[in-house]
Amino acid sequence: MALSFRVDLDNLYVGLVNTDPEPSAELDVSKYVGNIFINVAQNAGGSDTLAVTVQHATTSGGSFGSVPAAALFDPTTGNASTFTDLAATASNQTLGLNRQQLKRFVRVLISDASNNDNTVSVVAAGQPGYTEL
Repeated sequence: MALSFRVDLDNLYVGLVNTDPEPSAELDVSKYVGNIFINVAQNAGGSDTLAVTVQHATTSGGSFGSVPAAALFDPTTGNASTFTDLAATASNQTLGLNRQQLKRFVRVLISDASNNDNTVSVVAAGQPGYTEL
């Protein structure tokens, strides 16, 4: 068995956020080794402020709660961090998730206070587990 150098990208959410709250698809972190990275991007022109929360659960479709604050980090500095609220300007933010502090399923919850339309994408990246060569 050898460690793969491949990085998988998973689209968790792409589209208009016009309900509150709007959960992304779930990501099964058991298929990854090491840290996972989440990118949240928005085009300029959104008409609302959106809060971004990373959540996790033991089972798919289970009871999701916020990940521990220490599990989120800035990939450049390694320091603890959080997503900045999305507003009317363009935004492109990436945070790392310490896989050891996560339950099996992760999702991003986007909260839209006034249900206006903002176009958002959420992408996860991680290195898949061991594979046969």
